[in-house]
Amino acid sequence: MAWTEERLDLLQSLIALYNKGLADVAVPADGMNGDRFVATDAGRAFLAQQ
Repeated sequence: MAWTEERLDLLQSLIALYNKGLADVAVPADGMNGDRFVATDAGRAFLAQQ
């Protein structure tokens, strides 16, 4: 799979987690880097059940 396709798959997965409330976007203060996704409390609780 090409690098671009892999990145798109990753972004689609992150967006799905965001839409389900399991992840949120933490924007770096400097704006130089891309958005970082972090687990929400609901995401952490879900992972703890696994």
